[in-house]
Amino acid sequence: MILVPVIVLDKSTGKHVPHLTADDFEVQENGETQPIKAFEEVASSTTRLQHATLQPGFYTNSLSGDTSSRVLTIIVLDSINTPFLDQTRVRQALITFLGSAIQNNSLVALLNLNGHGIQTLHDFTDDPGVLIAALKKVQSSFPAMTSAASPVDIAEARSTAAVPGSNDPVDQLAQRLSFFAGGNDSDSVYAGFQQANAIADTLEALEYIAHAYGSIPGRKALIWATAAFPFQLDPDSAGILGATSPVDLYQGTLRALNQANIAVYPVDVRGLVVGLPDAGTRPNRVNVYAPQVTISGAQDYLLSSHQTMQEFATMTGGHAYYNRNDLDQAFHDAADDGSSYYLLGYYLNHKNTRPGWRKLSVHVRRDNVRVHSRSGFFVTRAMADPQQDSDLEVRLAATSPFDYTALPFVAQIQSPIKKGEVSFELFFPTRTGVVDTADQNHFSLDIVVVARDHQGNDKGHLSKTVQGNLSPEHLAQIADGNLTYLGKLELPPGDYSLRFVVRDKLRGRVGTVSAPVTMP
Repeated sequence: MILVPVIVLDKSTGKHVPHLTADDFEVQENGETQPIKAFEEVASSTTRLQHATLQPGFYTNSLSGDTSSRVLTIIVLDSINTPFLDQTRVRQALITFLGSAIQNNSLVALLNLNGHGIQTLHDFTDDPGVLIAALKKVQSSFPAMTSAASPVDIAEARSTAAVPGSNDPVDQLAQRLSFFAGGNDSDSVYAGFQQANAIADTLEALEYIAHAYGSIPGRKALIWATAAFPFQLDPDSAGILGATSPVDLYQGTLRALNQANIAVYPVDVRGLVVGLPDAGTRPNRVNVYAPQVTISGAQDYLLSSHQTMQEFATMTGGHAYYNRNDLDQAFHDAADDGSSYYLLGYYLNHKNTRPGWRKLSVHVRRDNVRVHSRSGFFVTRAMADPQQDSDLEVRLAATSPFDYTALPFVAQIQSPIKKGEVSFELFFPTRTGVVDTADQNHFSLDIVVVARDHQGNDKGHLSKTVQGNLSPEHLAQIADGNLTYLGKLELPPGDYSLRFVVRDKLRGRVGTVSAPVTMP
């Protein structure tokens, strides 16, 4: 089922339009009207989120308590794509915003993306004091693009004719960038790899967030505080421009964000930018240091970065904020958007599983309303066959700093721990649909366990597929219980973190749990 969150606002008042029915909506995919099979008007709750509390030796990725939809805001400080000085400015704007966040009745989580990856500064809370305290501990870091070529240089290099002598896109890009490095090819190549790393780090962080918060009910606003995304989008195909772009990672990220009901709100932390060195510079003036390039390159890059922000936001149902100095108000508007919305659902036509971008449009049969929804979604190989891209999903889950929550389960470290061997048991609640009762009670799980030391080194791992069919009698016995798996892992003496990754092969859901263990 394709789920489409839709915000309907009164044009005159800007307030949510309540009490609409499914008959008031029309959903089109690539211009064809789709039959609405699921419909809900969602008014989000603001009750606290709670992680399930278990007895010692047991660990889980599930939440407990109220499962109603919530007003959730996830704020990410993007340090790898933001200039050093602008990072201080955005923190001050966030402190101003958080000072009044509790008045919006929303729960806020604060994350930071830097050269060490994505990190949680503070989990969801409605207490602005603890968020501000966590924010004040953050120090600025140098962004990914710090060497020979700036993003403006890269934008100009892309528009320059290819340098003959190599058919490899990376080599060609490096040779173009050498114009801006005084012919130092090694610096240019390094700059190209920096950008490639920034793209991968940004997309992986977005996918980590989607899997971590995907099981929480409700529409989530992801405020991405940045200077720019490290990539450009093709308006026609909705793909990343560039022959070396990570297509599978990019499409998987968009799919994960849409499935998790996360709308991205990029905020350009640079504020109002004119794109020229000074007010007296003419856009067509030639750069004396690089005669092949005009000053307009800076302006072109600025417009391109804003276009990418807007397109990425629209694809996920969010909105981009740029060329404005009131950053605290931009954060407020993004967090306040979507506190009430409608959730529409229709089934994907499995006779048409051709991979690619599908355009969505939602129309409301009412006058004087403004409709806000995501502009489309990717049909990927994994949507038609959950087995596709499973290796990439498991790799990302194993390295993510967050627990994936789509497949909830419990891990128990059995005691006493024997020398050289740790035994564990995994519990999968049958109520989560891990057993397909429509297919002879079939189940199929990929189980991966990785043991890492304090330096993050892999010191032991196992990988196993567990599948079969339960008898009706066995299923009846565990109807309100768990499907279990017992395993063991050999490890030398020391302290470790065990990372349990489980992928439901029938539905493509992934869950992860981390647990500490000390080997005698």
